[in-house]
Amino acid sequence: MAATDEFGRIIAKKYPYRGMRKAIGNHMLKSLTETPQGTVMSRIDMSEIIRLREEYKKNGISVSYTDIFIKVLASVIKEVPILNSTRDEKSIYVFETVNVGIAVMAGDMLIVPVITDVQNKTLEEIAKESADIISKTRAGQFDQILLDGATITLNNLGIFNIEGCTPIVNV
Repeated sequence: MAATDEFGRIIAKKYPYRGMRKAIGNHMLKSLTETPQGTVMSRIDMSEIIRLREEYKKNGISVSYTDIFIKVLASVIKEVPILNSTRDEKSIYVFETVNVGIAVMAGDMLIVPVITDVQNKTLEEIAKESADIISKTRAGQFDQILLDGATITLNNLGIFNIEGCTPIVNV
């Protein structure tokens, strides 16, 4: 007979809530209770970005849409620096360094590895580094990637045909 909870719901799988899972859960709860949440959505014409990616592909360079968004994000932050900020009880800190956390699925966990100093990197450098950290994240090589120090986080749910979401800020 299948295991059920106190409401009679059938439990398909049970995972221990410890280690990385617990740390992620604690970060998400802290974020929701202590960090202002906000969502801005807009439809844009992606034809130039699609063309740019195809141009790189023709030249044998693998660049993802996320890589392009990271580079664009660094440019936007240059124009609107307050986007690259955090706060504590006493101050708001606006960072010059742009360290982008990217949401990556690793099995059944969402991990946010960090690409540092993107404001100083070319699109090709970002693409190479992101491919490397995504590969290491999915392989569970967490000791070989930076998981802290993001100044801003990017998720890309567009691959799931989602037009918008309210992400939980990674703290």
